[in-house]
Amino acid sequence: MSRNNRVAALGLLAVLLWGAPSAVGQTAAEVERWFRQELARAATPLAGLKNIQLTYRVEKPSELTAAELAEVQREIAGKPDHPKRMIAERSERRLRDGDETERYTLYLRSPDEWRVGHDYLGTKYFDCAAVPGLVWGFSNGQLTLLDPAGGFPPARDYRELGITPKNDVARLRFGGLDLAHRWGLQITSASPQDGRWRLLASNDVGVELEFIVEWPAEVGRGFVRSVRPIKLSPNNGAVSNSEFDGWTFRRELGDWTAEKEHRTLNGRRLSATVLESVHVITDAQVTELLAPPAINGTDPVRGPVTVSSVFDYRPAEQKMTVIRDGSTLVEPLRAQGPGGPDSRYVSWLGWGVLAVLVALFLFVRLRGRTIG
Repeated sequence: MSRNNRVAALGLLAVLLWGAPSAVGQTAAEVERWFRQELARAATPLAGLKNIQLTYRVEKPSELTAAELAEVQREIAGKPDHPKRMIAERSERRLRDGDETERYTLYLRSPDEWRVGHDYLGTKYFDCAAVPGLVWGFSNGQLTLLDPAGGFPPARDYRELGITPKNDVARLRFGGLDLAHRWGLQITSASPQDGRWRLLASNDVGVELEFIVEWPAEVGRGFVRSVRPIKLSPNNGAVSNSEFDGWTFRRELGDWTAEKEHRTLNGRRLSATVLESVHVITDAQVTELLAPPAINGTDPVRGPVTVSSVFDYRPAEQKMTVIRDGSTLVEPLRAQGPGGPDSRYVSWLGWGVLAVLVALFLFVRLRGRTIG
């Protein structure tokens, strides 16, 4: 046996006896320890973020191909209330104009004190915020004020609208380990694969995810490159694959984040989440940003604003204010039955505004719960 062959044989014997070393010089035990540490940090994914302004965009392609759209259009022809009409209109617009971009800006004093600005369809926006004793939302000239201690009318717990951007930021910060924590997953194996590490994590109800982790020796820690469901329980529904790019240490956060997350399902693009900017802001700026817009004042985010109606559900107020043509009407709020707001208010605000707000609430709420 030649000298080179003897060296190769000894190397193979070492692998068989002590296990294969990582192509980047780490042991499985080191990688597993890092994973558990990150999993523990992901339990509070926004911890340590104080006085931060973070902006990211979500790029959304068409949900239907051109052929599928043509088929759906034939199906819904002459049926204005068909449930597939909205997806057909979205897909037609995106196939014609390209991916649609929604933009979120998260202003954080702490995980419980925040404001979210959501810009969509060009010029439309919805802002909401939560601070101790006050939750508010603003869009299309309508300002709603609520006190968590007094409860929330239907579809007006705007705290839930903070779930989606918080989850998006958590995924960019932890590469999907926040999802693993919420699902109670624990690492079950770590093995080298093509110069990276393949980690499997599962829970006691049969959910299993695969994490592909890169470990640059000069950094001394792992970075999630992709997350893929291996097994799911019947309650999970569809869970997308995710790929993470552009891991960067951001001084403003004192932590690493991915720049981009690509999500796919069954081979189709679902969305791309792209981190655009991170800034540290002063406590005084945060205080100003988290305050609700003043009637006919200037908002630090939106600039000059015109508030045409105020729904104040706080227990000590319980009133509606409508400003129109230079006059102000103030009336007590009526109790809301199963049908929603008092019909007088709907006529003043218009069914269109109400429908947009309710649809936006439901969309963001569902999107915030479909993570993977």
